Amino acid sequence: MDVLELKRRYDNLSDDEIMRLWASQEGLTEIALSVLKDEITKRGLGGQEFEARTAELAQELPKNQQRFDRHQKHVVWKATTYFAIIGLGALVAVVKLFFK
Repeated sequence: MDVLELKRRYDNLSDDEIMRLWASQEGLTEIALSVLKDEITKRGLGGQEFEARTAELAQELPKNQQRFDRHQKHVVWKATTYFAIIGLGALVAVVKLFFK
């Protein structure tokens, strides 16, 4: 992704989304961080309120990750159960045809 595309993406984010991105910088390249800093400056988001909010968001990240992980496990469990039931139904249908 080039710098112009990053600028467009960050420009389309809300202030809250920008703060969340700043709070979770993990995985951002140096270029992405630089463009993000420019966007923060452009919006005038710096200062104590910004730092307090991003610190709060950074503390929420592990909790949100745990919630996401639990949700993913639940979705996988539901899908597995659903397909197991469908498979069992298909197996029963084949057995009934075979023993007719």
